[in-house]
Amino acid sequence: MNTGYGSTLTSVNKISDNVLEKNAISEYGKKRIDNEILFYQEIVNNKIKFPIPQLLSISNNKFTMEYLNNYITYQQYLEKGNAIETEQIFLDFKLLHTLEKKVSKDFFIENLKTETYIKVRERYQEISELVKRYSHIKKVNGIEILSLDYILNFIEEWINKYIESIDDYIYYPFHGDPQLNNILINEGTNKIKYIDPKGNFGKSNFYGMKEYDYAKFYFGLGGYSYFDLKEVKKLDIDEDNLTINIKSFQEYDFKEVNLINIFIISIWLGNAHCFKNNEFKAIESFYYSLYISTRLVKNI
Repeated sequence: MNTGYGSTLTSVNKISDNVLEKNAISEYGKKRIDNEILFYQEIVNNKIKFPIPQLLSISNNKFTMEYLNNYITYQQYLEKGNAIETEQIFLDFKLLHTLEKKVSKDFFIENLKTETYIKVRERYQEISELVKRYSHIKKVNGIEILSLDYILNFIEEWINKYIESIDDYIYYPFHGDPQLNNILINEGTNKIKYIDPKGNFGKSNFYGMKEYDYAKFYFGLGGYSYFDLKEVKKLDIDEDNLTINIKSFQEYDFKEVNLINIFIISIWLGNAHCFKNNEFKAIESFYYSLYISTRLVKNI
């Protein structure tokens, strides 16, 4: 049932008309399962009015939950030509982000740096040899791209200035991965429910920066939710230009550099390693991340 990146971490099976079973199939998948269970439990225990499926049972590295009949992904919903209804989704986000948790300055800074550039550098090492084979690519969709080092240095400098500008270090309950394939909608009632929470931000579980949820939603809306399920069988390279076609329901608003946009490009930049066993898709993901990052940095 799961065909995107998540299918390499967990398996999802319908075991009856009303029940799904989700199992970890990798070491990282076990961590994701634990975080997902924690998220669902904390939503219920804290009486947060954030719409999620009902968790039915928990066992070692797996759980069962209600199967949502007549629900489709928000990606599928928009592909049918339906209008984007961000008002309801953002209202749900506000309900999720109602609780506050103060954290130490050091913990806040460590996690923010991890999620924006430290993790990207670490993940790049998993695909660096693969990327070197395509080092002749200098343009994407006709735009000359900046290097990964330049972009990460830009992000690091921006984050350092951001940290200097704030005095409060507050976390909120957060989903962590509300891209379009993790938002389900009932076509008959328009009710929405959220699945597959990431549930961690750096070393923090369940709590994180609320801006990250908005960034993940825009990240999906701007093309990732399409790309996650896209089959990439070849690369469209002409001399030093790579053409990448990704369907977007709403272009990224890169008029200004702000925290949400920094998160968006950081998420893209840290994404290619997910497809390291799929050469063409990994390369498209990596170079597309440089492409959108260049657009933000250069205000293109």
